[in-house]
Amino acid sequence: MKKIIVAVIVVLVMLIYLIPRKIEKEITLAKVQYDNLYVASEAEIYFNGYRYNRLFQDPIFKGNIKLDDTTIERTQFVLNDIDPLIGSINSSEDFITFGSIYLAESFDEVTILLNEEGHWSISEGILLTGPVFSREEAVEMINKHFASSRLSGAKKFK
Repeated sequence: MKKIIVAVIVVLVMLIYLIPRKIEKEITLAKVQYDNLYVASEAEIYFNGYRYNRLFQDPIFKGNIKLDDTTIERTQFVLNDIDPLIGSINSSEDFITFGSIYLAESFDEVTILLNEEGHWSISEGILLTGPVFSREEAVEMINKHFASSRLSGAKKFK
């Protein structure tokens, strides 16, 4: 009897863990470029969707992202890693790769590598990261996100 009760409790805990969690979060980002000593500008990002926990894998986010005046709809990516940011832009039916994104599992840190003309390069690319208040904090956060992702061997951002 005890084994059945334990098994039922384990199944219930797993089911509760796997229930999607609603996410509504806004973060102020700094826009930076490699070798540019200044923060070019700020941007606001708003996440509206669901966090899906997965067994033995990092969780994923599914939903919409509003980056200033651009809405990226029907996007899905893995949390705690650099993943492609793919979605339809401003209610378009076509899906495009907007860039790449690192979003912390706690939804409190984000870095986005914006695609320029279909690709991103460290020497000319634009990064949005936050929340930060200076270029030094932005560079520190970008390098932290690169180090904890599939880009761990990437060139250090400066």
